[in-house]
Amino acid sequence: MVKKTSFLEKLKNRWRPASGIRLDDRGVSSPTSGSESAPRNVAKPMPEPVSSRKLSTKQEAVVAINEGFKELASLLRGMQTRVDDQGEQIHAAVESLAQLPALSQAQIDLMRTMVERMDKQNSVTEELAAHLADMPELAEKLRASVDRAEATDQRTARTLDEFRNNMASIQSAMTEIVDHSGKHVEATASLASDQQQTLADLATTSEKSAQTLRQAQREQSERIGKLAEANRRTNKAVVWLLATITLALVVIAVMLAV
Repeated sequence: MVKKTSFLEKLKNRWRPASGIRLDDRGVSSPTSGSESAPRNVAKPMPEPVSSRKLSTKQEAVVAINEGFKELASLLRGMQTRVDDQGEQIHAAVESLAQLPALSQAQIDLMRTMVERMDKQNSVTEELAAHLADMPELAEKLRASVDRAEATDQRTARTLDEFRNNMASIQSAMTEIVDHSGKHVEATASLASDQQQTLADLATTSEKSAQTLRQAQREQSERIGKLAEANRRTNKAVVWLLATITLALVVIAVMLAV
């Protein structure tokens, strides 16, 4: 805007002394005298005075016009360069947006696979709980066998009393394990239901919730890790209890054989 104003000022200064025409800021020509009351007529240029400069007034005006056109051409080139840069940026953004559906579909497939694995883990946990439910009955049978052995052999009374106390503790621990396993089954079923609901919501809003999906995926991974750790501890406890029961049965068999 400054360059345009300077160009108009130069042009106005060139024509003001040579003619009776005045150029205002908008570049509109008007007579310098007697134009306010008289009708608008075409201003007649006055004869050019003799100038002592090397270039005439018209030549200087032509030079000023050429400079203005050069400045305008430079400005247009800058605008064209900027438009080209913006076009390249828009093209890159469009290409990036075209990749979003594929990424969202991959995340949906990953979540579906996780839900299937959770369903399988739920089935395994239910089977484990069913096996653990039979352990109290086995403990009762072992207690009856111990009572019969105590009636036939008084020498093992103290050992059998200690074994009975251990079996009571084992039964209590097994009952607690069964209760914990039932809670794990319920938590796993609830988690699977939540995963299915999350998957359905994700399928409808995948394009708008990429950030939310990554956060939910991290939280889900933490929950799966905690559940896996809890199941691992439960399995270790069950194996330990089974080993203890087997060892106790071996001790009883040895004592009965004696």
